[in-house]
Amino acid sequence: MKLTEAEYICFLAKNISKGYYQKGGFYVLPYPEKQNNKAVYFPDLAYSKSFWLKIAKCRNKDLGKAFPKECIHEVSKKLPKTDLKSKQPESAWKAKERRFIATLNILLPNQLKKIKSTKILFTRYGTLGSFNIIGNKIILTHRVDIHPDDIGRKILYCLVMFTTKKKAEIGEVEWYKRRMIVNFLLGNTMLKNIIPNAKASGPKKKELALQKDGQEHLKKLGFWVNGSLIKISQWGKITIAGNDIAKIFTKQEEYIIKILVGNRGQIVGFDEFLKIPSPYALSKAIETIRKKIQNLGINTEIITTVRGKGYTISI
Repeated sequence: MKLTEAEYICFLAKNISKGYYQKGGFYVLPYPEKQNNKAVYFPDLAYSKSFWLKIAKCRNKDLGKAFPKECIHEVSKKLPKTDLKSKQPESAWKAKERRFIATLNILLPNQLKKIKSTKILFTRYGTLGSFNIIGNKIILTHRVDIHPDDIGRKILYCLVMFTTKKKAEIGEVEWYKRRMIVNFLLGNTMLKNIIPNAKASGPKKKELALQKDGQEHLKKLGFWVNGSLIKISQWGKITIAGNDIAKIFTKQEEYIIKILVGNRGQIVGFDEFLKIPSPYALSKAIETIRKKIQNLGINTEIITTVRGKGYTISI
């Protein structure tokens, strides 16, 4: 199982496109903010409109899963070629890995036996670290400016997720529960002496400054940051980013948007669009709607396809 920096950036882009980092109170920044648990370093690579459309269309959103080849290729060409010097954090982790594993076998007996392998991508970008379990394999990332002890934290997150069988997006209840369990293990067991630096500090800059930088970066990338993207007036007029939908979309497209907005946050089945002749016609119309929204300078994923069930609008 191999993961490249370009693939990881596509994963980060999907999280940004879905609004996960924004909802979780993270700062999406064009530079690294070292040892900050709320910072996401997402490089400014002048991404194309096609890049964001393909990212939005891609149903995969997990680390290690496949993302569009065209997107990976675009990022690969634009990424600066620099030496990651990843051997230093890797060797520092290897020096204490055996002791860490032995302690985990005491704290979480029999759990490690179920894990076949662990793959680590050392990278310049992203959060303090991303992680996922695919089958019985752990895959995670570690930013090279972060202390190597934090690799242990990510492994703990994976083991908790593997044990509870519960995945969660940023900001969801299970996400907070997982963090609480890991923080308890790091602060109240033998692990606190083995990986004492597996913790994130607060913002080095003032929080308002980071928030401003993050909002400016998101705006430049084409993401809405000023309140609700879709609004309904007291007279029933629907606007997207302040634009009247009646002036932008066809009658058919406006009909689709109104049904989705009327069921905001819920899955709307194919058969609920009575005026659309077929699922294929509906799919093509929604693809056109997405393109028109992007032409407004917005890359935020507004309409989500739920495979085999229908569509949902959530913003």
